[in-house]
Amino acid sequence: MEITWDIIDSHAYQFRNIGVRADADVVVLGDHSLQPSLRDVARLALQSIGASVVEVLSTSALLQTNGERNMATELVSSSVTSSDYVIDCTKSKLTQNLDLDSIQRSGTQIIIEDKNAWISIGEASE
Repeated sequence: MEITWDIIDSHAYQFRNIGVRADADVVVLGDHSLQPSLRDVARLALQSIGASVVEVLSTSALLQTNGERNMATELVSSSVTSSDYVIDCTKSKLTQNLDLDSIQRSGTQIIIEDKNAWISIGEASE
């Protein structure tokens, strides 16, 4: 995907409609894919709104294979509870391994990309 200002503005519009404001603290979850453009577009769109953005890139420690929680996953889960929003740019690979109940109980809203639109994780399961 070529990143243009029109694309950034389109994503910023979606984030504003979700409720992201200039005073929001946002964690962007990403991976080390060869095409990081979705993560870049999300970060630029959020920054254009004025949100404070922190990127968390996945490591093998965050990708569980045995279904058990590990220390890295617990650390990331507890870290994101202090943010207003979590934007998952990994096709939900990272959020599926996090403690979603405690994250959502803290008031943090989890947003994923679904068919070229950003949606709340609760809406994605419906």
